[in-house]
Amino acid sequence: MKYTDVDNSRPPATAVWVKEEYLFEPDRFKCSNCGEWTLQPSQECPVCGARMTGIRKDPVWIDEIVFIEENGVWRDPQDGR
Repeated sequence: MKYTDVDNSRPPATAVWVKEEYLFEPDRFKCSNCGEWTLQPSQECPVCGARMTGIRKDPVWIDEIVFIEENGVWRDPQDGR
């Protein structure tokens, strides 16, 4: 059976929430289908209506630590830098 937009019988898209974890900001969830951000995951995306099948983690805090260390902003008192 072929689905068409005319009769609205197309099955809903499926996607996952991509949980971005930060050091100094609250975690955010991004829809893998449309890219919309939210602070609280739900069963479906409020923008595109995709049905969520799970959560995938993206630890952005690792990139934040690397940036801080490379730019000399963060100093560890134990190693004297």
